[in-house]
Amino acid sequence: MADSNTDSHKNYYTNQVTKQKWKEEFYKKTVEQLQTEERFVTYFKQFNPKSAEEYIKYYATRKVNWFESATDLRNWEKRKVKERMKDCFSAFIDIQQRKLFNAQCLWRAEKIKLQDIEICYDFKYWENHIFGCRDISPINEEDIELYTRFLRETPYNLQFDDYHDYQEYDDFKTAKRETGSAFEDNSWYSYYDIHEGTGYYLDLPDIRGQKEEKYMDIYRDDDRAKNPEKYVYPNPKADNRPSLDWYGGDFMANFVKTHETPAFYRMYLQDVKDSELNELNEKVDYNLAVLEEIPIDYLAIEPADDWRTAVALTVERYRRENVISLLPEAFEMYLKHLGHDWNYPGKSEYADRYDSYKSICKHWKETLISARVLNGEPADLNF
Repeated sequence: MADSNTDSHKNYYTNQVTKQKWKEEFYKKTVEQLQTEERFVTYFKQFNPKSAEEYIKYYATRKVNWFESATDLRNWEKRKVKERMKDCFSAFIDIQQRKLFNAQCLWRAEKIKLQDIEICYDFKYWENHIFGCRDISPINEEDIELYTRFLRETPYNLQFDDYHDYQEYDDFKTAKRETGSAFEDNSWYSYYDIHEGTGYYLDLPDIRGQKEEKYMDIYRDDDRAKNPEKYVYPNPKADNRPSLDWYGGDFMANFVKTHETPAFYRMYLQDVKDSELNELNEKVDYNLAVLEEIPIDYLAIEPADDWRTAVALTVERYRRENVISLLPEAFEMYLKHLGHDWNYPGKSEYADRYDSYKSICKHWKETLISARVLNGEPADLNF
């Protein structure tokens, strides 16, 4: 099997040789044109021959560079449009995930039936195949209009495409119960609830989830009775002391301060500061690179107490405006593949290859059916 890195290097050098050969040929053709075509010959007769010859060579070199730069610019613009298309499809994923989550709340409360959903875990499968899901309506212009308003009205410090656990019903339910806010880290879901009046969906009873948990208890009890050795854990001398949770909070800082010398504590603080600064600078470098593409006459930078934050906010505003302008084009692309789970812009090339959700769904369904049989019920999921 060929080494992919070797092939990549080979292709790179082949392209470079081809490019260099083209530049040389283009240069020679330009010089020949300037030296032989009558319009140029007539023009250059009014100048000193030596200066005209030097200019011809200079001009040919510059023309090659202009053409090369224009080609690079076109390729760069194509890459940027591709990146913006990824952002557009992140927006479409947000739209459809919220519809699926609404359906999950209603389905769990046994308010609706869904053709592709048999158990709760099926929602995780369709979360990862959202554009192929038949149980939610296709994206329409009203959806895009609402999401456009969301992009314009949501503060720029809240990125719209940094959330991924869209169907974590239990986590959302717990967060709402404990903090009063189910979607603190999901600004789109929060915005949707406010404007669509769906905030009560999480308050609906989880009838289906409770039924599944009942069957899982039956299965576990039976398995424990048949295979008690699986449930016997080593029980060394009882030790009720807490585990050392050195990842959480300020444990490390307090430990170093308490058990090391002041000099080592200063070293620790400097290391933390350097790490935070490096992480911050990485973000700043990215934002500055994007900032360079923004037109000179663009609106003034977003106000903030820190210039790094101001740059980040301006970049996010510019990105959103580009996404909004491209949404109609992305919508046309979406409609061409309507109803299919396709390789949309931004979809990971590994998404299908390493998709484990189908096998997990199959396992849970088999487990629930086994539990129903144990309970003297039909071997199906109609409960």
